[in-house]
Amino acid sequence: MKKSIPLGFALSVAAAVASGQSIYQLTSTTSTGLDLASMSGYYADRMYGPSSGEIEFSGPLTYDSSVSASNPFQLIGKGGKIKVKKTASTNTTNLNRVPLKLYADTGVSTLSQLYFYDIGYAGASLDIGRGYRMEYDYKNGNGEGWVSSDTIFVHDGGQLKSAYFFVLGGNMSVSVSVTSRGDITANEGLRLGMQNKSLSPNITAFMGITNGTVTAGGTDLN
Repeated sequence: MKKSIPLGFALSVAAAVASGQSIYQLTSTTSTGLDLASMSGYYADRMYGPSSGEIEFSGPLTYDSSVSASNPFQLIGKGGKIKVKKTASTNTTNLNRVPLKLYADTGVSTLSQLYFYDIGYAGASLDIGRGYRMEYDYKNGNGEGWVSSDTIFVHDGGQLKSAYFFVLGGNMSVSVSVTSRGDITANEGLRLGMQNKSLSPNITAFMGITNGTVTAGGTDLN
């Protein structure tokens, strides 16, 4: 599978048409188990969200082996909502574990949403761009929501929101960038990295805010 396809939506579609392959479209009737690599004619590193309404996603996702933090899986929103549910399996093929780039389709005026309500996100990288909101109504046993990525980039009006205390980065180092009207909101507070009494002195955490907003527990940190 060729990996020279540009990330820009218009160019991606042009390349897809030229190569005879298509971006996979999620709909309300989509199976909860997806194996894009076995679907002839579809890219295995990108898919559309629903164009309206919502779907639930809880099954395995097989993606191209070149997907990584520097070449993330692309989830292209069309104004609908994808609810990500916890599954019995914890393997790395679940949607909550693949490096993600989220952005809206050209011409979409409503927010596309990726909504976690019983599970955290553990992909190596998270990029939330124009027209997309990743939202949580989730907390673990300590009352915390988790985005355990090493790099988090929220930009161009993208939104990352949690109804609870939010932990950004689950490792000893994390880089968070919020730019161009990007917004991160944690209703009960915000923490960077795996902070505790013994680990905090060793953590390297960065949060850069440029023309964006980070709100934690009702206190604007911008």
